[in-house]
Amino acid sequence: MLRPLLAAALTTLLPLTAAAQCDAPSYMDRLSAADRAALEADAAAMPYGRGLAWEATRGDDRLAIVGTLHIADPRHDPLAEQFTAEIAEADLLMVEITAEDEDLMTRAMAERPSMLYYTDGPALPGRLEPELWDRVQDAVDERGIPAFMAAKFRPWSLMVTLSIPPCAMEAAADRDGGLDYRLRDAAAAAGVPQVSLEPYDTLVQIMDEAGEETEIALLEASLMSADIQAELFTATVDNYFAGRIAETWLLSQYVPLPEQDEAETQRLNDLMTEMLLTRRNQAWVPVIEAAARENDRIVVAAGAAHMAGEDGLLRLLEQSGWTIRPLE
Repeated sequence: MLRPLLAAALTTLLPLTAAAQCDAPSYMDRLSAADRAALEADAAAMPYGRGLAWEATRGDDRLAIVGTLHIADPRHDPLAEQFTAEIAEADLLMVEITAEDEDLMTRAMAERPSMLYYTDGPALPGRLEPELWDRVQDAVDERGIPAFMAAKFRPWSLMVTLSIPPCAMEAAADRDGGLDYRLRDAAAAAGVPQVSLEPYDTLVQIMDEAGEETEIALLEASLMSADIQAELFTATVDNYFAGRIAETWLLSQYVPLPEQDEAETQRLNDLMTEMLLTRRNQAWVPVIEAAARENDRIVVAAGAAHMAGEDGLLRLLEQSGWTIRPLE
């Protein structure tokens, strides 16, 4: 039940476009009536756990905030239209990463392949237990990735790839239809400046800090069955478009990961919540506030997983004196 890994990967980390192509039932359908009631009760108690669009005001400053999902889907159209209009009236668009910073990241990865791959020492098979490498080989084979290529990956970068179900792999490189990218295009067309909420190599820095042992544990956690992955994707997409962000976040605690010890699972839960979401949210608030000192109207677009909860971006802004309300 590695909740932060699954939820953050689906709504923050993965540059996906094909989840909607997975013709799978929703994992929500697997829940018993009691589990579903418990999930809904826990979600209802989570601050800002329902809804996708928000307005934050403080004095004369105004933020229009949208939680995004990084996939192409026609159901994005209403939010894309709403926030295209917001962008047209805004002074600035803030996103997790701008197109310019994406280009910088691509160049950095070409110049420093060690960001993603092993460039010295043993390859991945020499760093994993044989049984785990066998499972990795099965997973990459399902996705059409040769094992010799997978052997070069750092565990965390392979984990991101293996978090994509096989049914979504074909279109996984086409990101332009995701809401983030549509809003970036809208800002470019309107001549509205864009800035990134964080440095382009933030994820790499996070994983460097986590260390190889944690990377390997995360890789192991990503090795669930393709059917379960596809059902989780369906649930994530459906919940997102219904505005049930907290339910998406909480759902994966109902996904058994029998290969991992419960205490180790909890350790990874806590670590990844802190590193992937809480710490980044905390870092974003001063960036947003600095931008607000120079701009009266700002649009903020970031992964929906960042919005909900006591350590979510909306609660942190509220604690900094912003008034938060749903944006109809």
